[in-house]
Amino acid sequence: MSQIVHRKRRRAVWDWTVQPLEGRVMLSASAAPSTGAGPAEVAPNAAQLRTTTSLQAATLVKALRPSVTLTATVQAPGIRRPVSIGGVRFSVVSPTPKVLGVAHPDPRGTAALKTSRLSPGETFVIEAQYFSPSGEFARSSTQLDVTVAESPVNSFRITAPQYFGAPGTPITFAVTALDRAGQTVTDYTGTIEFLSPTDRSAKYLTRTYTFTTADHGSHAFPEGVTFHKGGAEVLKVHQVNNTRVVGSQAFGIE
Repeated sequence: MSQIVHRKRRRAVWDWTVQPLEGRVMLSASAAPSTGAGPAEVAPNAAQLRTTTSLQAATLVKALRPSVTLTATVQAPGIRRPVSIGGVRFSVVSPTPKVLGVAHPDPRGTAALKTSRLSPGETFVIEAQYFSPSGEFARSSTQLDVTVAESPVNSFRITAPQYFGAPGTPITFAVTALDRAGQTVTDYTGTIEFLSPTDRSAKYLTRTYTFTTADHGSHAFPEGVTFHKGGAEVLKVHQVNNTRVVGSQAFGIE
């Protein structure tokens, strides 16, 4: 006996005949389709797949660490997997429009960009816009307000038990972070760097140091610097990510 099987294909129904042949089952189609009354099976247009972009970042950033990490997540509600192709363009919408950079989504659909191009003392409207180069997914964007606060640290003060010494003899000193009023910034957690503009051969216990909350804005450096030249030698310290925040002290080396 032959068995008639109906299979939908777009807006037509083809007649398929199943026949046994030497123990095998053969499937053949009739020469012409018959009109079907069922709904058409139309593949979705990939270029119309809707996407949503969300943007995450710290909305208030202290200028002690002015670099901001922007993270955008791209999703397409019409599919069950993350959107991991294309790219996300991060831009400043206001006060002055500029492109911060482009990042590509990872397998989880997340694109991240770290930027230091946001100046302290301003609030910025940041936009993350997803784009697909070949149009597989629709574009989407979102915005977020980010404020970069002015740095509370205005300068550093270097103090020492004594301000004189001999070449080759280590000197102990301390560094204190100060605000504009000359008061200690007790929650300072920035990174500082030492140098001597008068003695390039000076040796340091550590060339850089990152303050911790346990320092309460002041840290001592026992035998922290050794000058090898005689005269009025200068120890200078500045903040690594903002070299305008500085401090210096002269030592008499004889």
